[in-house]
Amino acid sequence: MSLNQPILLALWASAAMTPLTVAAAPDTAPAEIARKADQSLLVDLSRAGDRLLAIGSRGHILVSDDQAETWQQVAVPVNNLLTAAYFAGDQRGWVVGHDATILATEDGGDTWVVRHFDASMEPLLDITFFDDQRGLAIGAFGLAMATTDGGANWSMLESDLTAEGMHLNAMTRLNDGSYLVVGEVGLMAHSTDQGQTWTMLDSPYESSLFSVAPMGDGGAIIGGLRGNAFAASDVAGGAWRELQTGTVQSVFGISDDGAGGFWMAGLNGSLLHADAELNIKPADTRAVNGLDDTLIATAIGGVAYADVLTLEGDLLVVVGDAGVRRMAFSR
Repeated sequence: MSLNQPILLALWASAAMTPLTVAAAPDTAPAEIARKADQSLLVDLSRAGDRLLAIGSRGHILVSDDQAETWQQVAVPVNNLLTAAYFAGDQRGWVVGHDATILATEDGGDTWVVRHFDASMEPLLDITFFDDQRGLAIGAFGLAMATTDGGANWSMLESDLTAEGMHLNAMTRLNDGSYLVVGEVGLMAHSTDQGQTWTMLDSPYESSLFSVAPMGDGGAIIGGLRGNAFAASDVAGGAWRELQTGTVQSVFGISDDGAGGFWMAGLNGSLLHADAELNIKPADTRAVNGLDDTLIATAIGGVAYADVLTLEGDLLVVVGDAGVRRMAFSR
């Protein structure tokens, strides 16, 4: 299945809690263990200590303990599309997805339990925890849910972040401890008090933003529709610099390269590298494990990459609509 249709529309379509606590609906079904799960649609990568996790369609959660060389699918109690994961340390983590799904693990991703599920609700697209007890999950059409008891219960959140009903696509903790959310029609929201209040920022771009990563002390790099990407050394200051990506392929995943630069993953096999000065060029990669470079670049008529992570030993791992790919790179 391609990220273009219909998954892209569902996933990335271009503070006070209410007293209501939304209970998990009972109509869930477990994910099937699939022989080719590592070749199916996967949309997010995360780390749990030395372990890697990849998540995606049909409730698939895969784990790797050997730097993405091999992957094992684990049992999951839901079979809907999963969109994002967050880990607080090696063992404790959460995954969100369609049907307002929230899953939790206490053993590094080996086993998962449902903390919220409601098929009548919109997709959740990202999740973070501010401390051991307080967390926030965000999603489509301004959906936001919060917990104050370590993820055991989740309540609807209404604030400036949700007021316009825009898709809330991604969020990250900046290096100064503040938080940045990006979303539909250039939405950018900044919190300096761990999500208790949000300030809407002037955006350098008026269409969808899909990805964000921290940069420097209080800055960020953001990516969006048609290859648009921007960076600022101080997000609150608003001096955003447009980056020359050289592509019109939407940017769905951004991550640091471990050396001051960034990887940017997107549609049609788009994998870019930004150096420490934010000069961008196509990533210089080569196949590993016997894979053909042509297959990596053009699988399924132009594979869509959704996320990317740097591994040890000049290795990369990417996920997308052709599953997971491991490749070597040159800086």
